[in-house]
Amino acid sequence: GAALGPFGKLPEGVTDADTGILRVPRIGLAVGGKNPLPADQTTCGIMADRAEKFFADEAKGPFFLRLSIDCPHMPFMPLPEFYGTVDRDKIDLPFPTEAEMASKPQREIRHIRRFYNFDRLTHEQLEYARGCFYDLSAELDAAIGRVLGSLKRHGFADNTIICLHTDHATT
Repeated sequence: GAALGPFGKLPEGVTDADTGILRVPRIGLAVGGKNPLPADQTTCGIMADRAEKFFADEAKGPFFLRLSIDCPHMPFMPLPEFYGTVDRDKIDLPFPTEAEMASKPQREIRHIRRFYNFDRLTHEQLEYARGCFYDLSAELDAAIGRVLGSLKRHGFADNTIICLHTDHATT
């Protein structure tokens, strides 16, 4: 299948058009679209499955579980049931001006903007990628809900401290 960037390939027979994939110019990194994989092969699905298995098979007494669901990260490709579920009209994030971008640290300008070629995406393409990011965030919310539900079903919810954190301060 076609490369999605450092994150894997599309399954054989699946095309960008089938999944609404948006790619950045030059490097072809997928930044948005529908995930064509089964739910149990996505980051959210795999990690929620592992947590549920841990609660069912291994957790017996006091335990520490660190569950790193590396999501939402590129490519922003939610499962079809989450794709398009976030109202794009309610995503109210301003786009940075050229002056604001010039004021950013050089690492951000070189790595984030130029390396990934985000500066070559149109306003509409950036809006699409943002929408897919929020849809993927909804998928993450559902995975966390699965984990919390499993924690409760297995009798651990009343004696468990839960800490949620992010790696980029996204809320």
